[in-house]
Amino acid sequence: MKEKKTTLELIDEYIDADLDLQMNEDYDEIMVIKKKMNELASDIKEKQLNIKEVMVKRKTDEAIVKAEMDVHRDFIAKLNRRKKAINNVYDFLQKLLITTVENVGEKVAEDKFTFENNGHKFTVYQTHGSLEILEEDKVPEDFKHIIVQLDKAGLRKHVCMNDGDVGYAIVPKVKRLKIT
Repeated sequence: MKEKKTTLELIDEYIDADLDLQMNEDYDEIMVIKKKMNELASDIKEKQLNIKEVMVKRKTDEAIVKAEMDVHRDFIAKLNRRKKAINNVYDFLQKLLITTVENVGEKVAEDKFTFENNGHKFTVYQTHGSLEILEEDKVPEDFKHIIVQLDKAGLRKHVCMNDGDVGYAIVPKVKRLKIT
């Protein structure tokens, strides 16, 4: 049975055999080395196909994970809708209690009412609510913050047009693999 070797081991052997071939002048030995190189090349091609199959399977695995994420996203959306519905019910109940206290309770101060029922005291009073901006351009500058954000796509394009290095940013060359 043939010993299974890693892709790197096969490539190392192929390079060694190629070096032996270049340094050898004996015809019989050259033929043995060429035969060995053909066998190694065949084994390397088989490894390439196996690696390609794994890489192709990556697309399937990514699609499965994306589908799972979509299912969870849908479930989270349903939970958010349910949470909103629950909050709407509680908001309605709170408004109902406020209405009953204002109409049945005792006025104890300006815009303050209380009502006691079975040992519980309900008090309705006014406070400041959420901020609503009516005209943003009229808001004083003291309350405005400027957020600086980099245009990374545009910067990348600029750096690439300048040989990948402009001093303040770099886009290094990387090796990519295309399988067709």
